[in-house]
Amino acid sequence: MKCLPVFNFFYLLSFISVIEFSFGGDTITIGQSISDGETLVSSSLRFELGFFSPGNSNNSILLLNQERSTIWSSNSSRVLETAVVRLLDSGNLVLRENVSRSSDEYMWQSFDYPSDTLLPGMKLGWNLRTRFERYLTAWRSADDPTPGEFSFRFDISTMAELVTVTGSKIEVRSGPWNGQQFVGIPMFFPRLKNKVYIPMLVRTEDEAYYTYKPINDKVIPRLYLDQSGKLQRFVWNQTSSEWRMSYSWPFDACDNYAQCGANSNCRISKTPICECLAGFISKPQDDWDSPYSRRCDRKPSDCPSGEGFLKLQRMKLPENYWSNKSMNLKECEAECIKNCSCRAYANSDITGGGSGCLMWFGDLIDIRECTEEFSWGQDIFIRVPAADLESTQYSSKHSNKKKRLKIIVAMSIISGMLILSLLLGMAWKKAKNKGNIFL
Repeated sequence: MKCLPVFNFFYLLSFISVIEFSFGGDTITIGQSISDGETLVSSSLRFELGFFSPGNSNNSILLLNQERSTIWSSNSSRVLETAVVRLLDSGNLVLRENVSRSSDEYMWQSFDYPSDTLLPGMKLGWNLRTRFERYLTAWRSADDPTPGEFSFRFDISTMAELVTVTGSKIEVRSGPWNGQQFVGIPMFFPRLKNKVYIPMLVRTEDEAYYTYKPINDKVIPRLYLDQSGKLQRFVWNQTSSEWRMSYSWPFDACDNYAQCGANSNCRISKTPICECLAGFISKPQDDWDSPYSRRCDRKPSDCPSGEGFLKLQRMKLPENYWSNKSMNLKECEAECIKNCSCRAYANSDITGGGSGCLMWFGDLIDIRECTEEFSWGQDIFIRVPAADLESTQYSSKHSNKKKRLKIIVAMSIISGMLILSLLLGMAWKKAKNKGNIFL
């Protein structure tokens, strides 16, 4: 049986604030059923399952794959004599034998077939042995859950990254996992001390997937792929009984895949937003208004003696990298400088001061400078000619000197005004004591 790319079983999982109709529990056993207007409710009252009618519905219920073949039947190799369907507190709808509630052996579970929403504990990724993939698919419209144009997947074809795609075309990519998060997705506000969830990347011989968990049981986050291809993070607000969006991705135009072409940096705060990286120059006839046709070429240089590395901070790392987890950053630099095809290097893991090595060969594609509102991006070291390195260092020192000069001038003015105010106050007090003040 093929992996199931389409799950057309129409049901609604929603947070419970007020329950109007209920079947009376979280479980259906053999011979029982629920009908329109009745629901299953998880034991903690977090999730409710019921039926709804899409705008183009003929009131039928289907459980089919793309070839319209049955994906589950009681006529299987394993017959369940005492089967139950249960809605768990996680939001997972499961089919299993009527055994202890602690059993996690399921004949079928809805978490294996996500639609447009990823709940805590759901897996986005691959079973590497069976090649079964779990991914999000946007709805066609707000009331039509048939597959839309966009899907959100865990791409392991080259390196492990999250991507939003239309067909096989990448629209947005996350950048690599750096031990804490994917560097190109805005995850947290750094000024907020309490994070609402913890992202996790799991890699074993059997599986490779992304998941996340809330910081505590009182927090209910969800990840949602809307019809336009935007990935949105919502958190349930208990006080107002509503979902509040914490962020949306793509964050801005610089998140679009290869927005500025090869060897160029996208800076949303600048005009124009695209500029060649240090050590590169724009081709004379570039059309900077046409995405994917832009490119910057390397300046002539004497490799390796006439080159060095320039540190860029808070960057989304480019695609197509080579990885070595056993090397440290110094070893990574030494290896990169020896190879004239090596264009850049960075840590593969920033946890605990940094470890591992990423290196890029050839064009650097899909780079952006990450904004300060969120916690994202990391340091990358770009190979540049020595002249550019010296020029950048001079510019940086000159800029720092100008900043220091401005601070000194400002402090001098403030100090002068304070001294003048003090002298005037003393003079006024002295004159007052002598009775020489006239109003």
